[in-house]
Amino acid sequence: LHAQAAVDIARRSAARPLPPLLGQLGVVWRRLNEDETADAVIRSAIDMVDEDEQPELAVELLAQRATVLYYMARPEESMACLDRATAIDPAGAVEAGVPWRKAHLAFSFGISDALQAVAAEVLDGTDPLVTDLIRAMAAQDRGDFDTAVELATPLADSGQDTLLQGMLLLPLRASMVLIQVSAFRGSSDTIRARIASVDAYAEAVQTPAVRWRVVLSQLLLAHLTGHDETVEEHLRVLGSYGRARAETMRGYRAITALPLAWTGDSAALVSRADDASLPPAGADTCLNDLKAIAAARRGEDDPSVDLRMAAHGHSVMPPLNRAARALLAVHRGDTERAAEEIARLRAMGGPDTVPGVLADLATIHLDAVHPDVDPAALAARGADAADRVATLGLTRLEAWVARAVAQLLVDRDASAAVPLAHRAVDIAADL
Repeated sequence: LHAQAAVDIARRSAARPLPPLLGQLGVVWRRLNEDETADAVIRSAIDMVDEDEQPELAVELLAQRATVLYYMARPEESMACLDRATAIDPAGAVEAGVPWRKAHLAFSFGISDALQAVAAEVLDGTDPLVTDLIRAMAAQDRGDFDTAVELATPLADSGQDTLLQGMLLLPLRASMVLIQVSAFRGSSDTIRARIASVDAYAEAVQTPAVRWRVVLSQLLLAHLTGHDETVEEHLRVLGSYGRARAETMRGYRAITALPLAWTGDSAALVSRADDASLPPAGADTCLNDLKAIAAARRGEDDPSVDLRMAAHGHSVMPPLNRAARALLAVHRGDTERAAEEIARLRAMGGPDTVPGVLADLATIHLDAVHPDVDPAALAARGADAADRVATLGLTRLEAWVARAVAQLLVDRDASAAVPLAHRAVDIAADL
């Protein structure tokens, strides 16, 4: 009411410049979750400003509108506002937190090219801590997990709070990177170590939704472990977050659809992608990767999967994305492509992590192309890979590794395939 009253007085008397007051009113509407109204108000303020005469104000208003558009799940328009702000006044853009806003937007909606570009050429004057965080997020997105951990760990442990967009940027955001990388590697250790600080911040600001990426990481591991009741509980928690609108983010769409992909039902995935509440299927790589996983689970190819399409680092689960693409490449006889994906997997983690095990699984399939390969040796390697997944406690993934190698061997040497098939069936029965 006060913000609206100030705007009304300024309209009548011209006692104060109107655009800054409209900007403040728009921010209030955004905090009240009235995003359409907020966008209309801020847009009217932008139209009143001469960019040449008031570049700082123009940049600030564009940054404010970009945040509103982010919450409205309109990432392309949001990015356009941030690009326009940077073009008007690079120094002012830094002051308004544009580099971080661009990185956060790109990371959340999986716009990998933009994220990598921001990380490669961070604007001069950006806080070095923010620069390291942006680069950690970009490293995670491209699957360079070691670099992501190296950059994010000192930020998460720094104890230095940096506020941008009213949010505690450090160490909270750095902890999110560490938590997601831990989950992608198949471990809950970092989640257990970091979740107390995340929860403390969520309680302090009365915004539980800041931990939605943590819940997604937990949901992913719960699925791979076979704890379906826990998966349902995590989904209920995510559904309670409201304003966070996690369901519009690629990570939510992808990881919550993973159980469906695991059934191998590509048709159901395509049907789900038609849901109007989700980002359009053609605008991202999420559906492509989910269909690849479904096909790999069936032990078949899916001609509709594009193996050359960019695979964003957190759109589903990078190791599963890459492993599925590698297996489909083997089906298509594209051994060079399969080898590329295997190399990416090995760069994500050592032999006792999910990426390392899946790299071995894909290598077994690639080696099986040779007619003189020993089926018993392949079976032994498959059993070893399944054992390493079992050590991680990821029962459902263990069953898939055993089953995938059994399917591969059954026409070559049934006796070598049977023990692995029994292992997969026994786990399936327990689940």
